[in-house]
Amino acid sequence: MRSFKFYVIGLLILGINAGLSAQEDKKVALAFTVSPSVAWLAPTNDGYKSEGTKIGFKYGLLMDFRLFGVDNYSLTSGLTMNHIGGGLIEPSTFENTTTGTVVSAKDAANYKMTYIDVPFAIRLKTNEMGYNTFYAVFGSELGFNITAKKDVTTTYGSTSTGEVTQDVTGDINLFRSSLVIGAGVERNISGNTNYRIGVTYHNGLTNILKGDAYKVDPNGNTLISGNAGVLDKSINTKLKFVELNLSIIF
Repeated sequence: MRSFKFYVIGLLILGINAGLSAQEDKKVALAFTVSPSVAWLAPTNDGYKSEGTKIGFKYGLLMDFRLFGVDNYSLTSGLTMNHIGGGLIEPSTFENTTTGTVVSAKDAANYKMTYIDVPFAIRLKTNEMGYNTFYAVFGSELGFNITAKKDVTTTYGSTSTGEVTQDVTGDINLFRSSLVIGAGVERNISGNTNYRIGVTYHNGLTNILKGDAYKVDPNGNTLISGNAGVLDKSINTKLKFVELNLSIIF
């Protein structure tokens, strides 16, 4: 975590210095970006299921560092704030407060997470064709989780509880990484100012959740032993999303 903070501070200093010289030599292009997204959670444990897609939103600063002295190749990095989430059906347990009996249950959970994202990608650009420049981007992204909540409804038998909002920041891994691939078009507005429109797919590589999963029977119900749910191997869920990238480049 400490090294991540040092990297963020260094990147901000680099961005400020780049901004001072970008207008003169265009070795660095700065872009303000906003990106609505469609995200989903992809669990691999038995009994855990993705529960639809969720709309997210990202915004921040990107920097393209020109490579080899030409405009066709650049290293892309930056800092963005990413509000994102996804739904899960999770095996769980429910305790009857009157009898103290623990029974099998299922949670319908809607996760809402906020990350600081730092991309590390290569951007390949064509020469201008009819006022348009086309690009492809490929690389990775590191996400640093800062907050997480989930809205959860528990169902046991034919009974469901009311929806409860929980702070689950402690249940989310601090870092996540993604494989990033995308493409789009860039066009000049005026002078050194361009706009960029593209689509990017982020394929989650690392588990975002902490803790152990519950073991389930063939019907997907939590196994109960000794008046408690039986724990299985570590929970494994990845975050995947598609973004529409809208950027103004200076």
